[in-house]
Amino acid sequence: GITIKMQPVRMYYRLETADYQLNLIDTPGHIDFSYEVSRALTAVEGAILLVDATQGIQAQTLTTLRSAREQGLVIIPAISKIDSPLANIADVQAQVAKLLNIDEGEILLCSGRTGEGVEGLLAAVIERVPPPTSELKQAPEKVLGSAAPQPDHFRGPVSAAPRALIFDFQYSDHQGVIVYLRLFEGSLKKGDTLEFAASGRRFTALEVGTFSPAPKPAALLGTGEI
Repeated sequence: GITIKMQPVRMYYRLETADYQLNLIDTPGHIDFSYEVSRALTAVEGAILLVDATQGIQAQTLTTLRSAREQGLVIIPAISKIDSPLANIADVQAQVAKLLNIDEGEILLCSGRTGEGVEGLLAAVIERVPPPTSELKQAPEKVLGSAAPQPDHFRGPVSAAPRALIFDFQYSDHQGVIVYLRLFEGSLKKGDTLEFAASGRRFTALEVGTFSPAPKPAALLGTGEI
């Protein structure tokens, strides 16, 4: 068997004269990981529906799209691997356009290998996906803890009890349990005492941080951050 981890990534992007902070989650594409994907979709405001130009729409594409629509997410359609000699861009564009009932011109084309179209895809995320809110969407498992003052650039109000959704985790022999979460309210910092809402178990945050893409410690995580 294999284990596919969902890797959250923090990145910064300049669009014209403005700077943006993007909090991204790369979800597993295999249909066997539908639960993990649904958790990740609950933690975000939008989703890039990425379709392989060499394969077209797959069964897992339909499953993930259904889950994203149920969450009310903004859907950004994109076709990847357009640089491949096996790419069938016209046919895949037609498939995606029919699936989403949109014009083919609304579908973005990109290549992760050459970088073609990536600038346009990032710009579309900024333009179409709304900024993070403090609303917690149908999330029974939350992390609660003490709040700390937030820098001005964090969105959402300071809450007496931070709330976050855990969408994945991993275990490290050196660091212990590392939880991947989306913070919906308040802020978290090193040393905070937190509690799993479902089990009532308490623990102390030994470190907080982000992946960008390597692990990077942070002094504070604020509302909307992953």
